[in-house]
Amino acid sequence: MFVQNRDDMYGVDAAILMNPRVWEASGHVANFSDAMVDCKNCKARHRADHLIENAYPEIKVEGKTPAELTAILKEKNIACPNCGEKGQLTDARKFNLLFETHLGAIESDKSQTVYLRGEIAQAMFVNFKSILGTTRKRLPFGIASVGKVFRNEITP
Repeated sequence: MFVQNRDDMYGVDAAILMNPRVWEASGHVANFSDAMVDCKNCKARHRADHLIENAYPEIKVEGKTPAELTAILKEKNIACPNCGEKGQLTDARKFNLLFETHLGAIESDKSQTVYLRGEIAQAMFVNFKSILGTTRKRLPFGIASVGKVFRNEITP
């Protein structure tokens, strides 16, 4: 409705496999990860920063390394919110939110590592010049990105 009923909006559905340099330039490869911990008792996975912020809102955890988050979790003896057990959380480790795959028929040294689209809006930024040229419109106008996005956030 917002795209089709307006003259100043354009819908874009970009490729699911984008050039890996796009994700490197945007910081997704280096920084698109969360520090996660697992409960040894109930097997639930939690974000370490959320556990600390929920238990101790006065502690600022933004920008802390997984090792620093682990130290806080152990020092404060934070319990698993799922089962309530204390001392059962693993050390915090980086959990990459991008799905990595390989481009080519055979995974080898020559195949290129690519990532499934982890951010739907990225296509608008990458394809802006092409959209500007093909629509022949002048600014201001809107772009609505549609399609699927894949994030490695679900724990079965």
